Amino acid sequence: MEEEIINIYQASLATWFRTHNFPESVVISIPYLAVSATVELFFKLRQKLLPVPSKFYYNFNLRDVAKVF
Repeated sequence: MEEEIINIYQASLATWFRTHNFPESVVISIPYLAVSATVELFFKLRQKLLPVPSKFYYNFNLRDVAKVF
């Protein structure tokens, strides 16, 4: 699942960089690094910051990842 999420966001970010005329070296490297780091952070936060009775209203989901991009 993590690899699929990385592929989706990487393609989206690479498209954004291409449409804004960034050099191909940026298009190849930055989306992979940024997306991999963000998705890894997302999964770690989701494991560590579980809902508790006093803060039951906040759950991390993929929309939170999308907001980064």
